[in-house]
Amino acid sequence: LGLGNIGALAGKPVMEGKGVLFKKFAGTDVFDIEVDELDPDKFIEVVAALEPTFGGINLEDIKAPECFYIEQKLRERMNIPVFHDDQHGTAIISTSAILNGLRVVEKNISDVRMVVSGAGAAAIACMNLLVALG
Repeated sequence: LGLGNIGALAGKPVMEGKGVLFKKFAGTDVFDIEVDELDPDKFIEVVAALEPTFGGINLEDIKAPECFYIEQKLRERMNIPVFHDDQHGTAIISTSAILNGLRVVEKNISDVRMVVSGAGAAAIACMNLLVALG
């Protein structure tokens, strides 16, 4: 959404909306938890302690570069999926649009060049996925 660092309470409607999407499109029941903690290591401790209760973690609205560190540490530590939506959700949707556009113009992804303006979390994840595809 690009709302920036709006805080845990203001982020609640965003997380509730994402929960509706998880249910509608994946049949997955979710429970949103907004953690009011800015220190990455403390945040990791709080989230990791939730592992016995949940089957996966969807991280949302964590700014770079902290988002890379937090996601990596949680993935290393936890035995459930950890997904940073700002990075990977954006990459999946953007890549889908690009692949469909390339299909329309009958081009292969390995035959085109792409440029990204900016190097935020979403842009980096988008390019990582696109490069991996060709």
